[in-house]
Amino acid sequence: MAPIQDALSQAGVTIPSFQFSFITGEFMIYALFGILGAMLVGGIFIFLYLQLLFNKKILLFRKIGNIVLPAAADRAKFERIGLAGDYWMKTKKFKKYLPRPKLQMGKNVYWYFEREDGEWINFTIGDIDEMMKQADIKYIDEDMRLQRLGIQRNLKDRFDKISWWSKYGNALMGVVFMIIVTICLVILFNNIKELVSALPKLANALQGVADAMRDVAREPSLIPINNTG
Repeated sequence: MAPIQDALSQAGVTIPSFQFSFITGEFMIYALFGILGAMLVGGIFIFLYLQLLFNKKILLFRKIGNIVLPAAADRAKFERIGLAGDYWMKTKKFKKYLPRPKLQMGKNVYWYFEREDGEWINFTIGDIDEMMKQADIKYIDEDMRLQRLGIQRNLKDRFDKISWWSKYGNALMGVVFMIIVTICLVILFNNIKELVSALPKLANALQGVADAMRDVAREPSLIPINNTG
């Protein structure tokens, strides 16, 4: 490159030189990480903001094979329209605008059924007992209920076998615990016995030390004096 630059310089052509210093490279790396961090924080903030904004939960039911089943779930929010205080509901995933629902299945939880023409109908579950009474549905009688309980008890006794540990495990653990406690008490009592038997000897030794100290206090001449001077 140097001969080419010299030749171009002699011809009167100047090429601007670019210098990339270590400080400039380090600054660019920090700037890149700063931008990535700001994008990450911004993305988290936007996600949390949308979660708080779309705080209504939608469960959509459809008829699948002549059976009504839950088919999709979405989130939604209420938006004010006009100046009269009216609201509508906007879904997040389906991008669908619906009238503000009135029937809830929980706090901020709404159920919808999609008809054959694609219209969403807000619904809730009514009183099952009342509907059965209106339909004159006969409840199960007491004899059938007792028979069902008897069959259930018979099946449990035949197939739900209790293992040996489940049957005798608690009693066995209680016996082992009592044996361990008894051994610990025997060891403790033996140590206490030895300690009690050693107490007179300890008392005599302390008495001898007290007598010696009393004799020294009475006759200071008994204290040995080391004259090194």
